[in-house]
Amino acid sequence: MQQEMGQLNIQLNNLMLENRRAERTLRKENEKVETEIEYLLQNFDSEMEEKQADLELNQIEYESGEEELRSLEKRFSVLESEYDQIMERRRLAEEKRQMEMKELELKIKAAILAQAWWRGYSTRKALKNRGKSKTAKKGKGKKR
Repeated sequence: MQQEMGQLNIQLNNLMLENRRAERTLRKENEKVETEIEYLLQNFDSEMEEKQADLELNQIEYESGEEELRSLEKRFSVLESEYDQIMERRRLAEEKRQMEMKELELKIKAAILAQAWWRGYSTRKALKNRGKSKTAKKGKGKKR
């Protein structure tokens, strides 16, 4: 029994020694894992801070671009309305010019017709008078 107890004590001591070694090994692994986790968390935090800074910078640039866009759109709308007015004036001027050209063409045609009629009338009158003057010369005139 004494011998058995001695063997059991030796077994107990061996098991305790093995358990301490296993515990030390597990503690070292646990410490490595905790160190790795801490490193990863710090790395993650620094990356997130960098991303947040980039995001804020992009937000500022976006807002600046939006403001510039609104300013340019405002100026563009003014210029566009001026352009539309100018184009409307040009269109009206072109329509007026076209109407004046048509009116001038009508007047020219009317003048040509009037001149042709007058030339025809004058020619016929001259021919008629010429014919009368020939017949009058042939005659001896009035006797008294």
